[in-house]
Amino acid sequence: MASYDVFIKGIRPERMDEAEQIKKKASQVFKIEEQQLEALWSTPSGLCIRRNISGEEAEQVQITLSKAGLVCLYRPGGSGLNISLVEKTEEKALTKRDFTCPYCEIKITLDQGEPDPVKCPECSGIIAKYAEAKERKEIRDRLLNSKMAIEKREMKASREEAEKKRKKEIEEEIAQEIFGKKSKKPSKTLLIAGGVAIVVASGASYFLGGASEVTNVAAPSAPAGEAAGEGAAAPSGTEPPVDAQMALQDVHDKANNVLGAFGLDADNLGKNAGKATASSGTTKLVSTPPSAVSTNTSDAKKAAQPGDNNAPAPTVTLLHDGENNQEWDLFLNQRITQLIANNNVADAYKLTQYLVDTEDYINAMGKLLAQAQLSNQDKLINDITAAIETRINMLPAAKQAEYLAQAGLYQLRITKKNDWLSRAEATWKQIQNPDEQLEAALKIAVYNSKAGNIDTANNYFSQADSLLAKTASADKQVSARAAMARAYYDVNDSANASKWLASTEPLMPEATAASLKELIGSFAYINQLQTTTLQNIAKEKQGELLYRAVQVSLKSNAIDKAASIGNDIQDPIYNALAADLIASYQPDAAGAALDSAEKQLQAINLPTDKAIVASRLARHYARMGNTQKASELLKAVEQQFSSLPASSTKDDVVAIIVKNFAQALQFDTADNLTIFIQSATVKSSVNNDINQIKGIGGLLAK
Repeated sequence: MASYDVFIKGIRPERMDEAEQIKKKASQVFKIEEQQLEALWSTPSGLCIRRNISGEEAEQVQITLSKAGLVCLYRPGGSGLNISLVEKTEEKALTKRDFTCPYCEIKITLDQGEPDPVKCPECSGIIAKYAEAKERKEIRDRLLNSKMAIEKREMKASREEAEKKRKKEIEEEIAQEIFGKKSKKPSKTLLIAGGVAIVVASGASYFLGGASEVTNVAAPSAPAGEAAGEGAAAPSGTEPPVDAQMALQDVHDKANNVLGAFGLDADNLGKNAGKATASSGTTKLVSTPPSAVSTNTSDAKKAAQPGDNNAPAPTVTLLHDGENNQEWDLFLNQRITQLIANNNVADAYKLTQYLVDTEDYINAMGKLLAQAQLSNQDKLINDITAAIETRINMLPAAKQAEYLAQAGLYQLRITKKNDWLSRAEATWKQIQNPDEQLEAALKIAVYNSKAGNIDTANNYFSQADSLLAKTASADKQVSARAAMARAYYDVNDSANASKWLASTEPLMPEATAASLKELIGSFAYINQLQTTTLQNIAKEKQGELLYRAVQVSLKSNAIDKAASIGNDIQDPIYNALAADLIASYQPDAAGAALDSAEKQLQAINLPTDKAIVASRLARHYARMGNTQKASELLKAVEQQFSSLPASSTKDDVVAIIVKNFAQALQFDTADNLTIFIQSATVKSSVNNDINQIKGIGGLLAK
């Protein structure tokens, strides 16, 4: 098994304002004096902190230290230099060589330049047939190994599913022990704690959610500025009798017992949920937790059914936070372009560090590097170069090779240096996986072609051809051929690009969702997507695939094509997302696109998906300055997720929604929505995201 050494190379550029704290913490952790620590990590190789650990361990250490603000990378380890003295001898000119027949193993002496014989002179065996049979055996072995690997994965998945089922059964047994037998009819009572309704079922189920419509308890009105559940007194003449007070206290105690079994506290939960929201002097959206109490029982009955000991976690299909990245990166790029045009390269540099997509990041840094070179800002040039290297060094080797080639093209054009293109080739040689080698080889070929290094480009294209032959899986063949098509299109060879895409048709039935997504993206990239392309793909999968085509078309600036594809999407979720994204690229027609997207909300079934899509639209309206429309959609967002039971899925959904409002610079709204997140870890991560965006909010506001 390969082993790795882990190194520290300094402090991440975007965290330099925390340099002293990071250095002090690192000094304590590694037990090295601060001055010595800085000297060690400034060496060419950096400070080695771990040796001979597995790739998984090395990657985990890298992630941890990167979050702590340190530049961390890992390389294949070794036991040191292996040097030995040998006696110097003169090489003899070789004029003869031995050939061994693969059938009878007889040795035949041949001239150095003479080709292998077609047929063995001793046993008359056909050499080419032996080679062909050997190749067939190798292919068969690879396919067999691939099939065995698939069967192992399926068995593992089956075991995991059985383990989940067993775990759920145990949890249900524990719940029964805590709440009582299912046969016992529960008596439901409602406790109002700071605007959150808790249905306490004696010996039965519980439900925790928003108390917008509840019954059985009359909640007193709280004075202005004071949340319910925080000492609000009942109005004069309405004080409940002693028996009622005792009953309420009994309900409260039972609630504490139930929630205590799950690590929760009724009083603290009530206080957190009932906090009043703060507002600033400027006009901003403000989110308020649900706290109104009515006598309508329909929603409460739907929320908690007797005997439902474990409220199911909400279902969601849009838990890909990456779906937000394109619109955010576009928003940042537009501002970066403005700042560069005004020669404000320092602020533009700050914003580039928040771009999510690495390809977009390097393109933006390339423009910035050109401007810094033009204005002779040597320090900024060094900072940009270091930042690019830091970003790339944090990636796996295969991705490092790809992005070094991309950055190398900018470096060669702007500074006339060839360092990064050379490093891309050296890094490529270290990649072990043939599929990753193929992807990286294509990127290196494309960027060398654009740099005018035609011989190098052709060499890597030929490498890609041979690597493709090693790909036995039909699924991997689909993604590999899609990558080949994009590469040939990038070097202006549309004919070969089309051929490579056409060659995937017989393989499509065996392709996974990820490979199909990549393939449809490639069809859109080379502008070859037709209505018949998806005819053999299930309709329920077509929405997401067409949305991917919209994303790719927009990045290629084919806005009209993207709009045409978006109109063909039948799935209301992806139709709305497409319209929202197109509106960002077409500000003049944004109103009509957003209206179209909003109409799709009613057709979205899952409340979680509806909440995410509505938050995307609210974000867009907020950026446009239409706070009234944004506020309406915010209410729709809260309405969808506030009644859901607490779960890790709900936390993830709310985290995405919070980030959407933060990216629209609606920080009060984002802060207030975090009260719906139960997990301390998720809440901490989300607050960190909000604070980071707040740090650049002044540069993004127009």
